[in-house]
Amino acid sequence: MTTSRRTVPADWDPLADDAVADPIAAHARLREQCPGSFSDRWDGFWSLTRHEDVVAAALDTETFISGEKTTIPDSTGPGRPPRPPLEADRPEHTQYRRLLAPYFAPPRIAEWEPTIRAIAIELLEPAVRRRECDMIAELALPLPARVLCAFMGLPAADWIDLKRWTGDVIEGGRAGDTERHTRANDALYEYVRSIVAARRHESRDPSQDVIAGLIGVVIDGRPLNDDQITGVIRLLLQAGHNTTTNGIGSALRHLGTHPEAQDRLRAEPDRIPAAVDELLRAFTPAQLLARTVTRPIDVGGRTLEPGQKVCLFWASANRDPEAFDQADGIDLSRHPNRHVAFGYGIHRCLGATLARVEMRLVLEELLARTQSFELVGPAPEAGWPHIGPSALPIRLAAAH
Repeated sequence: MTTSRRTVPADWDPLADDAVADPIAAHARLREQCPGSFSDRWDGFWSLTRHEDVVAAALDTETFISGEKTTIPDSTGPGRPPRPPLEADRPEHTQYRRLLAPYFAPPRIAEWEPTIRAIAIELLEPAVRRRECDMIAELALPLPARVLCAFMGLPAADWIDLKRWTGDVIEGGRAGDTERHTRANDALYEYVRSIVAARRHESRDPSQDVIAGLIGVVIDGRPLNDDQITGVIRLLLQAGHNTTTNGIGSALRHLGTHPEAQDRLRAEPDRIPAAVDELLRAFTPAQLLARTVTRPIDVGGRTLEPGQKVCLFWASANRDPEAFDQADGIDLSRHPNRHVAFGYGIHRCLGATLARVEMRLVLEELLARTQSFELVGPAPEAGWPHIGPSALPIRLAAAH
């Protein structure tokens, strides 16, 4: 970095007790007091918190580049290459995005609805019969990972290891536990390499199987090599379930403390898609993604220098009163709802449709099977870089 910790005073610490307990309040303070803020945590990074600044940076892909890693702290660790298409810039990004987009297109995701619904029902029915459970451990954790395994043609039981490894990557990086972080990353990369090697000897339809599609594609006259394929799959296995776990958890935490919202959605289930988008706006599952600055630029009276990391705080932008009426209120019928929970611009999340479908089907099945459910214990925040509960004790009353 051009500017060191010694020359830039820190404006905030994302691991301070107040920021961990209530990240939404921390974002509000930064928006109001220091929209271009600096933290010396994890080698130092800047933060953009106002909607206008976040959107402008997301669109300015010449000044704010993605090809030098996009997580704070670096989720893959030093020495490992960026993971396209999220961690790639034009023209490389365009090539990968064009390759992957058909697998995540709405018509394709619609074909997966019966599978996703069946998994949701399998996980929900025991909880409803028992009438009390931890909805994170029993639903929000397993469902997105199980869906991802099915979607990518991986053994169903592998979701347990994937959750453990990706959790250790996040928690190890956050805590500065290099050994835990590296061990989990090594395991993830070895797993992906073994999957790619095995898939090369299988006969699968590349139009239906994303890994087979990556193996068979030719870009600029050359097939992707194993390292390139591994980077893409590694990205999907990290990003394809943790944020959805947070989204489901936040949605159920809100509804578990707002019975009137439950009643309305039970009576009018066609409102659930809009409710999903509003809950994603209000409780954005991934607080941020990072960019690297390529030229000096002023934000909020502060100068960012080339080579410095800057975080685009989607969660803060989604609560900016300059962009949303009653931004801290929750209107489950909000329309239009131009939130940035899935990012903005060319790097907008490929899996947005899949995440929305998973959340919608969970709410449909849970609301249909209950006459009410309520939060009955603490639901603490999962912690940086996410928003969502790490536990969710819920008591359920089954529908008659």
